[in-house]
Parts: sequence; structure tokens; C-alpha cells
Amino acid sequence: MTRSLGLEYADQNIRVNAMCPGFIDTPIITEESKDILKEMTPMKRLGESDEMAKAVLSLASDDSSFMTGASLVVDGGYTAQ
Repeated sequence: MTRSLGLEYADQNIRVNAMCPGFIDTPIITEESKDILKEMTPMKRLGESDEMAKAVLSLASDDSSFMTGASLVVDGGYTAQ
């Protein structure tokens, strides 16, 4: 959907991109789960909400003005395995 919409609205200078987060340290994750998720992630830690916010701000800024139809993976290397 991201790619299709990115192409559909590109000529109107509307950017459509997706954030693909990994495991993020939030209150809903139990302590037992945190240890398992950390082991599953190559960086051996969970992501922080401020790290996701910075990635979103980058996508929303003019720094990514030539980017559309893309997925930004911020997952500590999980999908690279």
C-alpha cells in the first residue's frame, strides 16, 4: 500500500512512507519478554520510543523530500538476519 500510494500521489508532491519498527521498550512488555526480545535482536537491546520519534521526524522533515513509497526499517537489525 505504501508503494502504491507513494506512486499515486508523487506528482502532487505528497509523500507516503512507512515506519517499520522493531521491538520497542514500552510498559506493555513484561520483564520476561524483554529478555527474550533482546536476544532475538542483533543489537541485543530493545528500541526506545525516542528513537522511533526521531526516525518519524526525519521522514516528516524536508530532509526526506525526495523519498516516497519507501519503508524505513528501524528494528536493531532484526529483519537483516
